[in-house]
Amino acid sequence: MRLLKLQHGGELSLTKDLVDDIPPYAILSRTWGSDDEEVTFKDLAEDMGKTKAGFRKIRFCGEQAAHDDLQHFWVDTCCIDKSNSAELSEAINSMFRWYSNATKCYVYLSDVPKDHHGPIEQSKAWSWEFAFRESRWFTRGWTVQELVAPSSVEFFSSGCQRLGDKKSLEQQVQEIMGIAVRALRGDALSEFSVDERMSWIENRHTKHYENPMREPFSTVPFSRDPDFVDRPEIQAWIQDKCARPAARAALVGLGGLGKSQLAIQYSHDIRDKSPQTWVFWVHASTKVRFEEAYRAITERLELPGRHVPNVNIFQLVCNWLCNEANGRWSMILDNVDDIQVFYPKRYYQDSSTPLANYLPQSPNGSILFTSRSKDAAARLTGSYNNIKEIKAMDESQALQLLQNKLQDTSNKDDTANLLHALNYIALAITQAAVYINKRARMTVSGYLDEFHRNDRNKGNLLNLDAGDLRRDSSASSSVVVTWQMSFEHIREERPSAADLLSLMSFFNPQGIPESILRSQTRSMIKIDGEVDADSEFDNDIDLLLAFSLVSVAVDNDMCEMHDLVHFCTRVWLSTFSYVDGWRRKCLVLIAREFPTGEFENWAKCERLLPHVEPLYDHEPACEESLREWAQVLTNAAWYMWMNGDYKAAQGIAVKALNARERILGHSCTSTLVTVVVLERLLQAQGKYDEAEKMNRRALQGREKVLGKKHFDTLSSNYSLAYILHQRKQYNVASDHYQRAYDGYKIQLGPDHPTTIACFDHYSMMQQEKNESRSLGQALA
Repeated sequence: MRLLKLQHGGELSLTKDLVDDIPPYAILSRTWGSDDEEVTFKDLAEDMGKTKAGFRKIRFCGEQAAHDDLQHFWVDTCCIDKSNSAELSEAINSMFRWYSNATKCYVYLSDVPKDHHGPIEQSKAWSWEFAFRESRWFTRGWTVQELVAPSSVEFFSSGCQRLGDKKSLEQQVQEIMGIAVRALRGDALSEFSVDERMSWIENRHTKHYENPMREPFSTVPFSRDPDFVDRPEIQAWIQDKCARPAARAALVGLGGLGKSQLAIQYSHDIRDKSPQTWVFWVHASTKVRFEEAYRAITERLELPGRHVPNVNIFQLVCNWLCNEANGRWSMILDNVDDIQVFYPKRYYQDSSTPLANYLPQSPNGSILFTSRSKDAAARLTGSYNNIKEIKAMDESQALQLLQNKLQDTSNKDDTANLLHALNYIALAITQAAVYINKRARMTVSGYLDEFHRNDRNKGNLLNLDAGDLRRDSSASSSVVVTWQMSFEHIREERPSAADLLSLMSFFNPQGIPESILRSQTRSMIKIDGEVDADSEFDNDIDLLLAFSLVSVAVDNDMCEMHDLVHFCTRVWLSTFSYVDGWRRKCLVLIAREFPTGEFENWAKCERLLPHVEPLYDHEPACEESLREWAQVLTNAAWYMWMNGDYKAAQGIAVKALNARERILGHSCTSTLVTVVVLERLLQAQGKYDEAEKMNRRALQGREKVLGKKHFDTLSSNYSLAYILHQRKQYNVASDHYQRAYDGYKIQLGPDHPTTIACFDHYSMMQQEKNESRSLGQALA
């Protein structure tokens, strides 16, 4: 973030874009004037804008900050370069954190006059309070977070006179906004239900750049395939089914038959025929990928409330889709193969809402699914009549595809034999054409000879156990063999590209961060002045792209693998006993990258969590790998706890704890971190007996290793006090509240939100204790 500084001569200067070592600063909150009145980043850069009406607010903020002994301050209009869309997006995503970290937040109310010079206590409240209650500032979309996030919020009139702060004006603010008093006082937002938090931001308005009326767009991450072969009967069926109000339709068939390619073509056809239609692409192979896609939609649409901690992202998107005022939309859910993603079995044991409920049947929208499972498709579309079974291409379509892909198809007999050998499967045809084109002396006849020579391996490859065979058990064996030959050729031509593909096969097949893969290449190459690691990586990925084995999303530098390629890579590696080695390399990279579950790490955790999931059930044998595995599982459980996925997180936390106890011992600080994560998960599920046991173990260990005054020890005291409080063991809880509170006062200060929260919980418990005692006396 950039900060402003008011120089001695009254001039303003901007700092560089700060990432670390950000100094204390004040922050300004106010309503916007017209665009030509506000001082922009460009104005400051060109030493202009002093004559604009908005300059007065900036000078006020700087002078007030100086009065409060703060050298730096922040004002959105001129500290953000809004002409830079990437910077603007990052700023919007960081806004809550920036307000939360501010030492002071000044609210400048341009529509609240107060011109007297006496203290507020001597003024007539009605002379400004009515205007205060009616101020336009309270109708803004950002007002809630700018009230709740900062620890200190002060209100000023248009005359720059202080009206009070959010503590002294607590009653008025609560009545105006409807925000719970505890939230205004700094209680964690997680203490409030999502519905309650969402009610605080309803019916509020934002400035145009915050929530613009945008032209409809597409989130499809793939361009048109110039070699696409029309399949008129299927395409007409899709158009007919999806043109109906609240339509649901599905393309079902084996992997590699072209379901996704048909969906991609349809998505571009929609935009060509109806540019006013929104098109959303959702990867739906797992719950995590589905959530990632919905979260990305909230960002692209800039939906209000998307940054509220623990907000229901699914409900935000669903509500937007259900609003017919937003216009026509079409959603494509790709790889909907596992019905439990949308209708999990555990749904029948608890009260969680199945993801299927967030796929609206809105008259202004349609949903197209691609799936290998006909039953899953029928369940989601409501009828088998809404399913189109995709089979292999007919001979003419397959020939057209091969002619589009292959430079020489002059020998008709060989071409026909090749298409027959490949079962007219689109993926197999595409891969075979790339393989033939790549090798100068390779012909269709030569490819057929090689194909039939390897035919004896077909049964063995299909029977190899390399993970979950259920999803790929119906895949055409000819696709497997075609890929096997391509991989052998890549290994011969460029072993490092084969290594890259091998490594990728142990990540989730979608959304593999390119940066992580590059880091592995860098670590394996010695920089000697002649070899450039990034160039080597680019050459590797280009070769894999050329064989259509991977894809790279153009907008976010994410690599992806076709599920079948992902499966076949691991099958091939298993024949050479390379599985454990490549799984370890993947684990090392994820352990290096996956952070702890604190709020500031959520974005990174969200991106990497799909790649942790395949590691859950693969406990390493060697101690070093086991140490890394336990670290990754602990951090993943931490993040999942913070995001409410308690049961799944508990399972992996137990695994991590068992591993750390074996290799690190029961008293190691790392082991105790896992104990604390497990304790918080049990506590979140109301399992207070088990949570107390875990907590006492962590507390005892921390007191012994870290000392009684260490912050982590105080946190364990605070947590134990809360557990005992919930169990109505007031006397014992009181002791632990007192220890935590006394320690926080020394380490954090009496006004720190954590100190205040601890005191508030302590006070609430005392009140409950007194009420319980009074009730007991009354009953006696």
